[in-house]
Amino acid sequence: MKIAVASRGPSLEDLSDPRFGRCEYFIIYDTELKTFEALKNEAAAAVNGAGGLAVNLLHKNGVSLVLAGEVGPKAAEALKAAGIEWKTGGTGSVRGLLATHGVL
Repeated sequence: MKIAVASRGPSLEDLSDPRFGRCEYFIIYDTELKTFEALKNEAAAAVNGAGGLAVNLLHKNGVSLVLAGEVGPKAAEALKAAGIEWKTGGTGSVRGLLATHGVL
């Protein structure tokens, strides 16, 4: 399974970002391979529809679950339509957030 965490930077040590659609990066952690990659969130600069664009990006990268501080209503609809689960809340480092959810 691939899990995306909204992040302020490209590493596991960076702080998670409370914003979903406008976060700087998504850290995508592969639970099977135990690897991660940093994906620059190009949707963050969108004038409108950043959440939907971010969902498309994650869907193309095979993400099954999103961890973010908040997910807006339009982004939630897009996540649901794409078959991607999400959990909100939590702060701290990306590594800490993954650990809180039993991933690391």
